[in-house]
Amino acid sequence: MVYEFRGSARHFVVLGILYFALGSSAFAVDCGDTITSPEVLDQDLVCSTEPALTIMGPTGSLDMAEYTLRCDGSAVNSSFNSVIQSGIFKNSGTGIFIAGDNNNVSSSSILDNLENGIQLEGNNNLIVSNEISRSTLNGILIGKADGNTVAQNTVSMSGIGGANTAGILLELLGKSGNVIVGNTVFGNIDFDLQDNNSSPCLNSWVGNSPDATTSGDCVTSN
Repeated sequence: MVYEFRGSARHFVVLGILYFALGSSAFAVDCGDTITSPEVLDQDLVCSTEPALTIMGPTGSLDMAEYTLRCDGSAVNSSFNSVIQSGIFKNSGTGIFIAGDNNNVSSSSILDNLENGIQLEGNNNLIVSNEISRSTLNGILIGKADGNTVAQNTVSMSGIGGANTAGILLELLGKSGNVIVGNTVFGNIDFDLQDNNSSPCLNSWVGNSPDATTSGDCVTSN
């Protein structure tokens, strides 16, 4: 799982690759640390420990200050991680890239990232109650991913005109079992909701904004 964020999490265990932004100065952070107070990374870290870092809320947070944290252990595409009540702002790539399974991203603000807000390339993940806005590409991109739930997010003002981008985009990869439900989507540049797959429709679009702009035979806004 790749995270790109600035902020805090209640209980955040990292087993993958992380890229964060921003920062001032604090105490040194080393591989294997458990962080219980606000800290700022002061160097690039390559960790063989798993998890690389553990951030414990409600007081623990990590500002990456434009440095990177990479896990060189066996679990690069990691599972069963949580990012909760975090801020993911102004990254030069995707805000949160999920390559593992059974991860949870919820109640976070994911704003002004230069690629996708969230990119899903794993299975059975839960993306719920996040605010995702002003992503240069897609707010949420669902790629090589089955059985994910994308629910009750607010996704707005993302995309590049004419570049096949959307607030929530399901790529043409024949994946199945993804449920996109109850999302509020508006003001995205090309489309609010887009499914590039054709019939038979193997994913569900239910109860999203009734006035959303849509593209694709399988996508419905409500």
